[in-house]
Amino acid sequence: MTDTIRTLSIGKGIVNTDYILLEQTPTTALIFKPQVHQGGVRGWLVRFKKSKDETWEELKEKDFRSLKLYEGVRIELGTEQTKILCEEIEKRRDIPVEYGEHEYLVISDRNVKEVVNQILAKGFSNQLWEELKRINPKEATRLSLLQIQEERNLSLQEFRNSIDDGDKHEDYWQRFFEVNKWIFGYGLNYKILRQEQTQPNYGGTRVDGTGGQRGDYLTSTKGDISFIVLVEIKTPFTPLLQGTEPQRNGAWGLSKQLTDGITQLQANKSTWEINGSKEDDNRDRLENENIFTVTPNGILVIGRLNQLETRDKRGTFHRFRQSVHGIEVITFDELLKRAEFIVKDWE
Repeated sequence: MTDTIRTLSIGKGIVNTDYILLEQTPTTALIFKPQVHQGGVRGWLVRFKKSKDETWEELKEKDFRSLKLYEGVRIELGTEQTKILCEEIEKRRDIPVEYGEHEYLVISDRNVKEVVNQILAKGFSNQLWEELKRINPKEATRLSLLQIQEERNLSLQEFRNSIDDGDKHEDYWQRFFEVNKWIFGYGLNYKILRQEQTQPNYGGTRVDGTGGQRGDYLTSTKGDISFIVLVEIKTPFTPLLQGTEPQRNGAWGLSKQLTDGITQLQANKSTWEINGSKEDDNRDRLENENIFTVTPNGILVIGRLNQLETRDKRGTFHRFRQSVHGIEVITFDELLKRAEFIVKDWE
């Protein structure tokens, strides 16, 4: 349960606050009546007694001037009562002394989680975040980065688990990269990529319509001037090479899926450059966002390097992808390593 303290101004620069119950029996109670002023907290210890009609009555004050020599009044505070009194006084030290009636919420390590949950449950999450950014922008940035890092760690673990799962098809990987565009952002020559549309139409229709040639991703490099980058996604189990032995001079045959992926990307690049980007609706929408198409680059995500178990196979694949102009061919395990580097670099 959260702690609240009510205040009521009783004069210039001074307020009464809620009474502090220190001890209670069936018929008596010991109360501290605190006041807050500019200099701190002051108050009175007062005994109450329950009357016959079950109401609490404050015992008549003792006039110390009427005491005889060597007479006195003593009120003992036990360990628990002293602890309560000190804690409650401490809560009131920072309470503002303001005119009128006010109610303040006391937040401590004990109840901070409950308080935050109540704020979020009442729909004040945006106001909470904006207020945090206003009063402590560095802390807001730190928390934001921690949240990003936590989400990336979870995505990285999903990537590790899924890369060995043969039941994960192209549509799964497309959705995965859709949510985790940061992997492309740091993974490909450190170009920052921004998704424009999933399953885009490269020609013959609008960017958000249907028909025409389709590709897995339409992303744009993010900068002062942005350029379109087209991405095709296969699976980690898509073969890179084919055949049971090299053809000649140690060279192996390229898999149909690899060459088809390159061919499709080249066709999509050409179609987008010639037709898609010049559609009025497409051009207006993209150029309004400072995105321009000159000669679009392409990215093909396909297979894994562990398919290349011999030097000849590795050489064939590396020579091929180095020879392809305007398209970067990257394997899933390479992309995973780059994602791991990004997460580690942020820690």
